[in-house]
Amino acid sequence: MAKFIIVMPIQLMITSSTRLVLVNTIGFTHCVR
Repeated sequence: MAKFIIVMPIQLMITSSTRLVLVNTIGFTHCVR
């Protein structure tokens, strides 16, 4: 259970950061076009 509590926030951080990168990339390509 402790492992789950440690892993969960890390996974959340990774998914949120990747989503941010995706949004930034999409927005950037939109601006370039």
